[in-house]
Amino acid sequence: MHPLDFLCNDRNIRHKRIRPKTPWHNGKVERSHRNDQERFYTHLSFYSYEDLQKQIKQYLKRSNQIPMSVLGWKTPLQKRQGWRPPGFADGGRHRPKSAKPILIIDK
Repeated sequence: MHPLDFLCNDRNIRHKRIRPKTPWHNGKVERSHRNDQERFYTHLSFYSYEDLQKQIKQYLKRSNQIPMSVLGWKTPLQKRQGWRPPGFADGGRHRPKSAKPILIIDK
């Protein structure tokens, strides 16, 4: 089993894989990539990796404050408010004592 599968299992997250070259099965992610391309990458220039990181941080801050119809016209930040991942009393800032460390090895 892949380390990501262990992480998802520990967090009670369903990890679903799709077949390669079937983007219609992954519509939400594809839509997100399209929005990022249209709103961010197409209009900006990056002069260094640090500059890219700074601009992405600003972009994400703005994006998370845009109301969305799919969220009942709430912003992503409003929707997330009060949400806690399973097993995390503090919103995921610290691992619960029962969580085991995960070793990820690049092959």
